[in-house]
Amino acid sequence: MVININDYGCYDQDAIHLSRFTQAYGVLIVLREPDLTIAQISSNVEAWFGLSPQSLLNQPLTTLFSSTTVPSLGDRQQQEKGDFFYRFQCQQEVQGRLKHFQGLLRRHCPYLVLELERIDDHERLTTPPRDFHERIKTFLHQIHPETTFQATADLIVQEVQQVTGYDRMLLLQFMEDESGLIIAETAKDPSSQHRYQGLRFPPLDVPPIARRTFSANRLRMIVDFTAPQATLVPPINPITQQPFDSIASMLMGVSPCHIEYCQNMGLAATLVVALMDGDRLWGLLVGQHNTPKYLPPDLRNYCDSLGHLMSLELPRKQAQEIDRYRQTINQTLAGLREDLKKIDQDWSFPLPVSYTHLRAHETKANL
Repeated sequence: MVININDYGCYDQDAIHLSRFTQAYGVLIVLREPDLTIAQISSNVEAWFGLSPQSLLNQPLTTLFSSTTVPSLGDRQQQEKGDFFYRFQCQQEVQGRLKHFQGLLRRHCPYLVLELERIDDHERLTTPPRDFHERIKTFLHQIHPETTFQATADLIVQEVQQVTGYDRMLLLQFMEDESGLIIAETAKDPSSQHRYQGLRFPPLDVPPIARRTFSANRLRMIVDFTAPQATLVPPINPITQQPFDSIASMLMGVSPCHIEYCQNMGLAATLVVALMDGDRLWGLLVGQHNTPKYLPPDLRNYCDSLGHLMSLELPRKQAQEIDRYRQTINQTLAGLREDLKKIDQDWSFPLPVSYTHLRAHETKANL
């Protein structure tokens, strides 16, 4: 089935951040404060830890993790009074095997949200640490005051594509009419006949609810459009008596409408980094891949850092070029006005020879 771009009613009604689904490459846990008991949990916890989600509800977090990991989370929870993000790594014996996890703990009042990813599933244990501090310095050294807006846009898509390995990287800028214009593109296969640069997409290709989500959560990774999604247990948050708000969650579920849209394009995985101009969503850096693809947390953090830097650089460079263009136009118009003034004020400028002879003949004829 091909989606008609004029029929996006599913987006209007699909509050994707209130969905009961989560992506299954991680486990999502909603915790009560201050005792860190489990209020909600994603259904794939059973495949990860061998414990049913129902058996973990209202149990302390120590049911899943050792007494050395949980106190550090409790200490951070007590130290931070408002919203916070705390990244950590831990290890835990699960069914007789030592497992390694990357965790993100954040407060989303009135509860805490813990998101877990398995490090060893993605061959991270043998991967040497990557020095992204040096890499980002090298990248920024390529951007000079005289580097044009277009050259900067080309550099960012090339850098992110090279680091992440996505088949295609696009830079989309939102225009005044809310449509999206592809202003830069690079592909792993340069001979690809599918080119998007210069194309303009209607506003509903990125509907309002998705734009609000990108503004709140500036990096979004979908690992596999074909993979079954996990469900939250219970579906209604017992603390708020409302659906869980996953707008800031990396594991936020994927809208069926978006799944169908991307599969129609032949995509299996995507990465989206939001670019902001102040509080306004300026554009999106979009990675597309034809097979399922997981990006480790350190690579995602690097892309997120680049996104923050380019949110400052790209709108600034574009505004400078527009200002220079306007100055050039104004100077040209001012010069033309001055020339017209001289013509109006001084009619004694030499006439062309042919025009002079013509006037002489007209004078003789009148005599």
